[in-house]
Amino acid sequence: MAEVTCDGGTKRRRIVGRVQFAAVVCLSLNLLASCTGRDASIGVTAWWPGAVGSNSTEVRPPRRLNNVSPWFTVREADLDLQASWCGWDERTGRRVAHLNIHRKAKQMIEEADRLIVASVFLFDNLYFGDPPERDIVEEFTQLLIEKKQHNPGMSIVVTLDLMHKLWADRSSPAVEALTRNGIDVFYSDLLDSQPANRIPIYHGLAQLMRRLNAATGGLSGHSADAIGSIPLPGVRMDNDAVRISTLTSAFQLKANHRKVLVTARGDRFEALVTSANPHNPSLPNENYAISVLGPVARHTYMVLREDVRHALALGGRFVDEGTFSGEPPADYLKTVLPAVIVPRPMSPPPPGVNDESTQPRVALVTEQAIEEGVLAMLRGVTEHDQVRIQMFYLSSLPVINAILDSAARTRQPVRILLDPNRVGFGMAKNGTPNSQVAAYLMKRAKIESANLQIRWYATHGEQNHAKIMSVSDPENGKYELTTGSANFTRKNLEGINLEANLFVVGSAKLNRRFDAQFDRLWYNSDPNVLYSVSWDDPRHNYHHHKGRRKWATPQRFLFVVPMRSAKGRPLLREQEFVHW
Repeated sequence: MAEVTCDGGTKRRRIVGRVQFAAVVCLSLNLLASCTGRDASIGVTAWWPGAVGSNSTEVRPPRRLNNVSPWFTVREADLDLQASWCGWDERTGRRVAHLNIHRKAKQMIEEADRLIVASVFLFDNLYFGDPPERDIVEEFTQLLIEKKQHNPGMSIVVTLDLMHKLWADRSSPAVEALTRNGIDVFYSDLLDSQPANRIPIYHGLAQLMRRLNAATGGLSGHSADAIGSIPLPGVRMDNDAVRISTLTSAFQLKANHRKVLVTARGDRFEALVTSANPHNPSLPNENYAISVLGPVARHTYMVLREDVRHALALGGRFVDEGTFSGEPPADYLKTVLPAVIVPRPMSPPPPGVNDESTQPRVALVTEQAIEEGVLAMLRGVTEHDQVRIQMFYLSSLPVINAILDSAARTRQPVRILLDPNRVGFGMAKNGTPNSQVAAYLMKRAKIESANLQIRWYATHGEQNHAKIMSVSDPENGKYELTTGSANFTRKNLEGINLEANLFVVGSAKLNRRFDAQFDRLWYNSDPNVLYSVSWDDPRHNYHHHKGRRKWATPQRFLFVVPMRSAKGRPLLREQEFVHW
């Protein structure tokens, strides 16, 4: 009874005490989670394969960022995997190239008669000094122009990253040719995503300037643009002036990193989601792409349409000056990029039912949700699964931990084919981050008795630009695969860049095709052609690295004591300044 009849001060003290106790419990749980790592926080059933809208009764309107589509059931015949790759013929001393992705993209453009919509990171000759052996940018530019000339009423829209303008007022020759021939060009705005440099001042200033611009009727925006357009004396890139806005924007290290093409022939929509850029210096790079027909292609189109809507609403530098002679038409989206109906997805089979008689399911996933899908695939790995990863940049700590965990469960080794990160667009690089990450993985695998193997793609001027992973168990009919624009890095997986991946479940055709191609590169199956080398091959010395400091820094308790997880792994903080 004393507790019931206590005075107000005692009650307040008890309430405060309970609040403090709850805070201590929450803090303790957070500390425990940080020590055990993120790989135990989400189970496979929470995301994969049932949680991405598979039980929804209707398709929700697509989001511009962090979009997670429902699972769409497709026929194997409407799904395909394309690969572009190179090898080194040791007899002739020449590169052997197979460029299938660009061939598929051209085929889609040639067959389209209703619309063509693309969102790509690089569609230019930036970072290329000498004339290219093959001008893929010019080829695609002329192909799009010819389509528009033969069918003037056809909608052709391209969305690019502001890097094409050097974040200022650079005029790309390819963009000039497109807009001059009636093809609309927009640029993605990434204000809603965080900067990669972990310094929030730029993000906050951008938000503040946008509000000031609205409050002053555009005066603040014009003033900021005027200051940003001031060129830096003596600094040029590809003969274009580098301006103040170039530096302030580039320092945020954010990009529309997507590589997506959607075309329509009548009511037949097709999407191509890839890691390949239509960019001359990138032409010989190793890449993969998934093409898919049907509702998931329609959903992908609607997501790209939302990015155009956003650019139209912002106006200014997000709409290329050659696209409209004046203000954009009020009904632009309705007439040029009309909304389309995305059929309601069929109910999928129960989780775990994934044999060859089940039709494949495909989902479009963008930005931060990609990481959850990747982690769910790795967390779902069982002892009979075969895991194959081919990656340009690997540095995401949650993914690295999940790889080690999955390698501890499998009978067959988790195999990773990495780019050595020693060359990029003709410039020498120091191997960051893959050299350090590979050394860390091999060291931890030995300590933890994890079944893990790493090889390097033996590049000769090109890059192993692939971003693809498969989990296969042919005996039990398990087939999971993802590819697209996202490297396995913090920058690509935690909402800094615009990214787009497709996740495919239950496609024996796609997994078998990628697994065979991966094994071809892994085992150097073509006579006299070198594709890959062992991780410690002394001829190439790709495994040599200069310490962890260029990839990750250790987390320390009170800035002194190194912190470790429950599994004894050092708690690290990824550095992402150079990891696209």
